[in-house]
Amino acid sequence: MKRFFLQKFKTMHPKMKLKVNGVEEYLAASEKLLSSIENLAPAKDELKYFIVQMVSNKLACKLEVSQELKESLQLLDTCLYSYSDKALRKIFNDSLTTLLFNYFYSNGQDFYKQQKNVQKNLSEYVTMLENLHMSFNSSQSM
Repeated sequence: MKRFFLQKFKTMHPKMKLKVNGVEEYLAASEKLLSSIENLAPAKDELKYFIVQMVSNKLACKLEVSQELKESLQLLDTCLYSYSDKALRKIFNDSLTTLLFNYFYSNGQDFYKQQKNVQKNLSEYVTMLENLHMSFNSSQSM
């Protein structure tokens, strides 16, 4: 999922560089990206922080956000970079992460299946993605 959104960001903003552009510029660029995605545009004011975090953890440390949003960002970071049963159980209830995942699930499967590590064990990865999709969406309906 991170690679998918990172690729979309880089495609839309190929000239942005971490050493040159600051946090505010990345937030504005993330908001522009999210505005172009119909399903995500309504939540762009909050989701832009998630996109910045996926683009760069260094920039994410400089974000000034509410404690609730900070916890949500930390939860996503934990699930993207390490395995944690506790974090996984919590993330399925995070509505912003669910929005991002569902967009990825609906629009990123071709991208996902092209990844080298996915191609090596395609059926296992596809099953895992299906299970994640069910987990995200079953927790939202409870």
